[in-house]
Amino acid sequence: MCDQFVGGEYQQDGAENLNEYFSAKGVPWLVRKLIGGKMSNHSFHLIKVNDEGTYKIALGTANGKLEYEFKLDNPITATGYDGKKHKITFSFADGTLVEKHEHLEGDRKGEDNDITEWKFNDGKLVAETAAIDKDGVTVTWKKFFKKIN
Repeated sequence: MCDQFVGGEYQQDGAENLNEYFSAKGVPWLVRKLIGGKMSNHSFHLIKVNDEGTYKIALGTANGKLEYEFKLDNPITATGYDGKKHKITFSFADGTLVEKHEHLEGDRKGEDNDITEWKFNDGKLVAETAAIDKDGVTVTWKKFFKKIN
């Protein structure tokens, strides 16, 4: 794991393509508007729990905070942003922390295409999540974070 990720606290200070991303996922317009108002204040905090490679990540939104304890490349079962059970795997390669969710219940059961890539660009933490729209075009939702601690 890159030391740049560990220990710092980051707060979202910008985003691109949120509406386009949820449109590509098939989310209706009214629901996108409701979601959009709640998706602008994310946070990120990653700590190393022990020397055996265990980490704890806290991801915050306006709806609360999700915390996951994990080892790289070892799936965990936990609650996702939608309040449903997910199989979540964190991996790290080429300076990028990858967070992959497979839905274990609900109407998206079996889907495993919710992938967020966390990386640093010009001193800011950037989270990118992609979706493919009905025309086959990839739309990427980007969130930008500044270090607050």
